[in-house]
Amino acid sequence: DHLRVQAHLCLVGQSVVHHLFTRSIGQRGNLQADMADAEEKRIVQQFNAMRQRLADTMRKIEELTNEVTEHEMVIKTLTPMNADRKCFRLIGDVLVERTVGETLPAVKQHKDKLSEIIKTFADSLKDQEKALAEFQKLHKIKVVNKQGQPIDEEEEEGAGSSGSGAGSSRQGQGVLVQKQ
Repeated sequence: DHLRVQAHLCLVGQSVVHHLFTRSIGQRGNLQADMADAEEKRIVQQFNAMRQRLADTMRKIEELTNEVTEHEMVIKTLTPMNADRKCFRLIGDVLVERTVGETLPAVKQHKDKLSEIIKTFADSLKDQEKALAEFQKLHKIKVVNKQGQPIDEEEEEGAGSSGSGAGSSRQGQGVLVQKQ
């Protein structure tokens, strides 16, 4: 019986093991409760990490969607202009002089690449949402507010999107058309 308890203790984290070795064999009920608490904490931490990854993915999609919108405005502005007209494009931290004819295809191509990336992130978001829902169902996790009341999914999503940091970490890119 003593060997079985020692073997069981080897599966628990090192700090818990040290704490549990000091208990007597008669306190096995407390041992199981401590192990259940440690497992519950691990599950909650994993759930919160999954939710954080989901929120990060949603923020990245929002940021990239804003960039696509900006590219579309630039394309709309440059399209009716003469292809020989001079314009300036900001690439990283460098302002480069080009013509509208050179810049317009590059901006269109960049917008298309951003759209593909958004699609990839959207697929990843669906997979993450599915995995989170399965994890939540498997472990019977209920998300509650500060008062202990269950939160609807719509409430949770609305609260997560209020603090948008989109655009804060963008690289400097843009186009300036010089007047003739």
